[in-house]
Amino acid sequence: MVAVEGAVQRQTGPQVVYVEQKRKRSAVSIMGLVLLGVCVVCGVAGGGVMLLGGLGDSDRVETTGAGPLPTATPLPSAPPFPEIRENIEGMTEAQWKAYLASLKAHRVGNWSGWVEDVNVVGSTYELWVDMDPPDDVLSGYDVDFEIPEDKALGYQKDQPVRFSGVIESVSEFLGSVTVHLVDVSVAP
Repeated sequence: MVAVEGAVQRQTGPQVVYVEQKRKRSAVSIMGLVLLGVCVVCGVAGGGVMLLGGLGDSDRVETTGAGPLPTATPLPSAPPFPEIRENIEGMTEAQWKAYLASLKAHRVGNWSGWVEDVNVVGSTYELWVDMDPPDDVLSGYDVDFEIPEDKALGYQKDQPVRFSGVIESVSEFLGSVTVHLVDVSVAP
């Protein structure tokens, strides 16, 4: 027997009938589905690119316990966000893809932007940061990273925010760049 998520089981004699419950969809859910559909279509057509997987096991250093621990090599610094975004204008697609890949594991220091939103993803929270001023109406978020639940409700839209972290991935979609950070600290 197969269970159907969101269905109510009613038994009528020896057979089981599943009746699907109607679910309300919020505007955000519908917009998310539309955006996912656009991403899939563009991805199939070659229009969207997601590069730079997460930091995996190959990035970890293991020690045997014999001898001194290796000294950590400081991460290279990432260029300022406006410089990353401007580079899209002067590079070919091949150069741009190579450039995005080269930004993985670079340290971002004291970037500043404005809170676009706090997105709920399952049981985690992501701070979406727009690197353009709030009065730029055609702009969306450019940087995202996880934040603790106890901080999630404290942010307001268009609130200035300063942060540092490590680039885990960079994506480009229709000329818009999004940087995903890990190991983030937010200035108070």
